[in-house]
Amino acid sequence: MARRRITEQQTSRLAIWSRRVALFSLAATLIAVIIVRSGALDIVPALSTLAGAMVLAVVAILLAFGAGIVIWNEGVGGFREAVTGLLIGLRAHCLSALSRRESLPAAGDL
Repeated sequence: MARRRITEQQTSRLAIWSRRVALFSLAATLIAVIIVRSGALDIVPALSTLAGAMVLAVVAILLAFGAGIVIWNEGVGGFREAVTGLLIGLRAHCLSALSRRESLPAAGDL
């Protein structure tokens, strides 16, 4: 019986990094929300963490779009990772934007 050689399809590195950055931004967002809700720290470090998480979420979204282009042009794998990074990045961005809006004082309160 002849041996069959199974070759794995190469995965886009941008897709993998998109998912990693998106998961990290989601974790940073959740930590910042917990800090804001519990009142453990001042508002400034929590808002700084939220701003950093928003930036990371946008980077994850951009990496997912870049991975989509690479996957389309080169025919490599990683579509699932790119979509996961995109969805988690969008979720983290929306969550951090919503938390930031709720945690800031209103303009009339200043």
